[in-house]
Amino acid sequence: MLPEVKTIIYATSLGKHTRPVFRQAIKMAKAYDARIIMVHALEPVSDFVHAMVSSYLPQGKAEDLRREGEERILQEMKQRVEKFYEEEMSDLPEVGNLVSHRVVAESNLVDLVMRSIEKFEGDLVVLGCQNSFGHHSQTAAHLVRHSPVPVLVVPNNPE
Repeated sequence: MLPEVKTIIYATSLGKHTRPVFRQAIKMAKAYDARIIMVHALEPVSDFVHAMVSSYLPQGKAEDLRREGEERILQEMKQRVEKFYEEEMSDLPEVGNLVSHRVVAESNLVDLVMRSIEKFEGDLVVLGCQNSFGHHSQTAAHLVRHSPVPVLVVPNNPE
């Protein structure tokens, strides 16, 4: 008997080779009659960058610029996630509305996925991974080791 999967957490970087990963998440959702929570993480600005900006600007001005910049980037990424979703779904009209939430947050990807598993009661994580020792491989390996639910890692190498 297959395990019950009602909620799939699909983690995307929105890179150019992520479409096959999204398609795999769609296939899994159809097979399990599950919903998809699409998540995208914006890596936080480092303390070093904050310190550099603060050293050149008055404290209040630096903080205002940081907030404005973060909000602008967050809105832009939300628009990119929506565009990605709309483009993909226009190619898959028979699928229906399997993606119930699209989440964009300033966070590292592992933390965002773990919070999303808890918040949305996720049963399965789907993410892409290049066959390299890059950042995405480390993220996938960390999730495989620490996720409380199964993790499906889909190769997304350029062809």
